[in-house]
Amino acid sequence: MTVTIHHIDSAWNMHSYILATREDQYRHTAENIRNMVAEVLAEYEVNQSGIVYVTDNAANMKAAFLENCAKSKKRKDIDIHCSVRTKFV
Repeated sequence: MTVTIHHIDSAWNMHSYILATREDQYRHTAENIRNMVAEVLAEYEVNQSGIVYVTDNAANMKAAFLENCAKSKKRKDIDIHCSVRTKFV
């Protein structure tokens, strides 16, 4: 699994970074995915307030972040699923 982070600075320049690519040796359950992403974000001390999670449409990915967003209603987390995939060569 690869965890990326993207942000737009005050001059409206977009920045994208790959934080980590990790092999998941466990079943790809929503809980395991959620835990792996949380570990990566904690490792890089990413402020997790107001995060937008963008995932593919696999049921386990949708469940991983839908649960995360539902648990944190006071934080304004958003869960967006992929509608188009683009491959850059």
